[in-house]
Amino acid sequence: ISILELVLEKIGQGNVTLNDSVIITGSTTFTSGIVNSSNGKELIFQDNAGYTGASNTSFVNGPVKKVGDDAFVFPVGRNGFYAPASITAPLLPTDEFSAQYFNTRPHDAGYDTTQHDLSIDHLSRSEYWLLNLVIGTSSPKVTLSWNTNRSGIVNALLDLRVARWNGTTWKDEGNGGTTGSNDAGTIQSLNNI
Repeated sequence: ISILELVLEKIGQGNVTLNDSVIITGSTTFTSGIVNSSNGKELIFQDNAGYTGASNTSFVNGPVKKVGDDAFVFPVGRNGFYAPASITAPLLPTDEFSAQYFNTRPHDAGYDTTQHDLSIDHLSRSEYWLLNLVIGTSSPKVTLSWNTNRSGIVNALLDLRVARWNGTTWKDEGNGGTTGSNDAGTIQSLNNI
């Protein structure tokens, strides 16, 4: 299904579950309600497509794909928490990335948090994202978000790092800069990933 413009405005706590992939070629407005997606039934933003309004009451619970050479903030979340992750601009308009948020310990999902670079003190005990390059060869910088309500306490912004699971070990991708405060903010990777 290809849609030029989508407005998500469910009354109350309504959800929309995708039975097929929905391709956005223009814009999406998240006003209220959650989009439940799954593998093979994603919300897909084409090159130059975007959205407005994502929040704790309106986001995508499940995978989101982005095709194109634009920087993009993935409107992902879970269990009442909007938890955006973003990438800098990929190289080609055909590059495709997929992102999904999980508000559970990465260790519980099989990503062993005891295996990490020595430069990493510890990993999140409450959340992680799956961000995958689906098509292409781009290596953008990645920005992740935190909020004390979902992420726990952040008390040393300069010590934060973006960590990447390489299949056996969590790799330190550095701190390319933070925004916000101990209560809420973002961190960008120092490295292109």
